[in-house]
Amino acid sequence: MYDTFKMFYISTRGSTASAWLTKALNKHKKIICLRSSRSIPPLWPGYTSEFDKNSWIKEISVEKYIESLTLFEKATEGEKIFGGCHGYHGTEAKKIVENYKGKFSYLTRHPITMIHSALIFGAYVNIYKKNKKISNSKVSERVNAILRDIDLNKIYKKFNLLKKIKGSKKNQNIVRKKMKQFLPEQIVDFIREKKLKMVIKKKFKEIKKKQKSEKLFLPDLFINILDSFFLYENQLFYNCNRSDGFKMEELVKSKNYFKNFIRKKIDTNLNINENYLNEVFKIQRYNIHRKKPLSPIEVWRTWPENMQEVFIEFYQNYKIKKSSDFFNYKMPF
Repeated sequence: MYDTFKMFYISTRGSTASAWLTKALNKHKKIICLRSSRSIPPLWPGYTSEFDKNSWIKEISVEKYIESLTLFEKATEGEKIFGGCHGYHGTEAKKIVENYKGKFSYLTRHPITMIHSALIFGAYVNIYKKNKKISNSKVSERVNAILRDIDLNKIYKKFNLLKKIKGSKKNQNIVRKKMKQFLPEQIVDFIREKKLKMVIKKKFKEIKKKQKSEKLFLPDLFINILDSFFLYENQLFYNCNRSDGFKMEELVKSKNYFKNFIRKKIDTNLNINENYLNEVFKIQRYNIHRKKPLSPIEVWRTWPENMQEVFIEFYQNYKIKKSSDFFNYKMPF
């Protein structure tokens, strides 16, 4: 009876209306979609650290998470379809979902507005939310003004150098691997846990320190968003079927496009009536930065030249052009 599951997983790095989509899917009486979690019960990933002694809920592997979705389905005797969204990024969940004969999909968005949205959200949450003098709608102007006078190309080169160093270190662990073979498993786990604690603590202190200075925090934020978002975009586009990707812009405005998404990527036999669709398209989107959104070309024109140059570097390095062309996203360069 349970060789094939109706379970689904939607991959997105964020800034693609994932909160809106999750709420929309949960309005259907047959669907339960968990958002932004890597634990069962589902909690926001930041609250499920394996070192957080205050919570008994810990992050689990993607394999256990997807299996949990199938167990939920079994527990309801197949009456509900369970899925997840925006927890495990890129193609991390793809193989295990397909092993269970579930349905994997991903959300995409115009590269410029996606990066712009993520940058504004990151800046607002980490710096400006506490500063009531700068509203959400004014964050974009503030960020652009700060980054305009910073040598982003120099920071970009340093970022690339650090990535290469980290990559080379992976090949220098032969001695450590040999030592692990002779050490008891408990000792290895203890050392790993201590090391991870130190790394997390150090990174947390660095972030907190940089948050006190816009000039330190914002360049790193911009570079890291470009790297992580385009990394996953490349991974998804070049390792998934073309029919697995869905445009955020169409999903939030077209009833037919939304209905087609459910039919293809959740269950063909679900009843998608007009009443349900009307309820879905009443839902307000989250993290809206201004009443009238900027178009990609408008965002591009507000960015100083140094931001444009670094954007193009990442865009070309991760070969995003093919994805943009396929989804018919026009670029201003």
